[in-house]
Amino acid sequence: QIIHCMSLSKAGLPGERIGIAIGPSRYIQAMEAFQSNAAIHSSSLGQYMAASVLNDGRLVDVSLNEVRPYYRNKFMLLKETLLCKMPEDIKWYLHQGEGSLFGWLWFEDLPVTDAALYEYMKADGVIIVPGSSFFHHQSRHMAHSHQCIRISLTAADEDIIRGIDVLAKIVKGVYEKQAEYL
Repeated sequence: QIIHCMSLSKAGLPGERIGIAIGPSRYIQAMEAFQSNAAIHSSSLGQYMAASVLNDGRLVDVSLNEVRPYYRNKFMLLKETLLCKMPEDIKWYLHQGEGSLFGWLWFEDLPVTDAALYEYMKADGVIIVPGSSFFHHQSRHMAHSHQCIRISLTAADEDIIRGIDVLAKIVKGVYEKQAEYL
């Protein structure tokens, strides 16, 4: 008996924690019970690790001296790579990094939607997150909300650099295509 499973995180929706399973009901019920248990409480290992840094007072130290510098360096890599690789004639803005796991990028007058940019990037093997899904419902109609993307800083340095190479190529192409029609 075959069970087909797919996680939407592998299809470009990381973090959404949505998956699909198709198969005999007895297996699906077992998977459902396992998933419910996993979602209701975190693993004991994770709880132990969290309790350890909380109980001995290391949480602030680890956050300030390890986590923050790590992501500051990742943000600087993103910023420097964008400065080197992005076409000079395209206006883009990188939101000030404040220790986040993500970089937020806005392309002024992006000629395609953030969702279309996502599709172009995905076709080239790079996943970005369309920014419009993070805007408040009432502001989603604004052009700006469809000109922003979120870039994960959790990837390896070489993957961030490769991703920006692809982004620069694709963004250059969509702006050039727009210029053809003007």
